[in-house]
Amino acid sequence: MHSLTRIKVLQRRCTVFHSQCESILLRYQDEDRGLQAEEEAILEQIAGLKLLLDTLRAENRQLSREEIYTLLRKQSIVRRQIKDLELQIIQIQEKRSELEKKREEFQKKSKYWLRKEGNYQRWIIRQ
Repeated sequence: MHSLTRIKVLQRRCTVFHSQCESILLRYQDEDRGLQAEEEAILEQIAGLKLLLDTLRAENRQLSREEIYTLLRKQSIVRRQIKDLELQIIQIQEKRSELEKKREEFQKKSKYWLRKEGNYQRWIIRQ
């Protein structure tokens, strides 16, 4: 009987650890969704800035030197903003990659604790 109570304690411990892993996985999933939404918003901003850049062209117009410099400055600013946003996307993708590695690690742990819990359950049934 002592063995049975010990097995039940071990089974409960496995259940607790498994549920902790699952809650961490859900938190990682929510965080990934947030990062994905942020990435999509930045991509939309980049698309808008590229459209703006297309409108900042001196197509068949006579421009003074000042107007040319002003236009080039505006184009430069928009290009810089696009590059900054692309850098943000790279950073978000790196965060998502790290998050994916952590998620895989906790999935392995979760499967481990679930398997252990199943083993203890079978031992309890045999007794």
